[in-house]
Amino acid sequence: MQTADQLHQKIDHLTETNIALNALLKNREQERDSLEKAIVTNVKQLIMPYMERLKESPLRPQEQTLVTIIEKYLDTIISPFLHRISSMNQQLTPQELKVASLIRQGCTSKEISEALNLSVHGVGFHRKSIRTKLGLTGSGKNLHSQLMALR
Repeated sequence: MQTADQLHQKIDHLTETNIALNALLKNREQERDSLEKAIVTNVKQLIMPYMERLKESPLRPQEQTLVTIIEKYLDTIISPFLHRISSMNQQLTPQELKVASLIRQGCTSKEISEALNLSVHGVGFHRKSIRTKLGLTGSGKNLHSQLMALR
């Protein structure tokens, strides 16, 4: 049988271990967030301006298809949370996923409308649909915060 002192020592040791593990997990999450932000920033600043120039230039259908494919892969790279949303079986449309990605990145409705070539009203429609599919209607919860929490 263990004595009360031995049990208290084990409890203290487990408590210290738990605190250390929580600190490590928090540090890991911060590093992951930092890396994700760096990737998104680099893609937006270094690659997307050239993608926009390509999209605006006259392209043959085959070239346009390649640009579309590259754009989709870039979305996949800079939006790792999209898989988490999809895996939650929320059944967001591809356009809603794009809007959700930009909301998560902190873009305003006006910025989203410009980026996706939609009206601000259209962005509002998609925001409302996303809120509904995520079960946020009437909850008073911030959509950006909820999307950031999807980890």
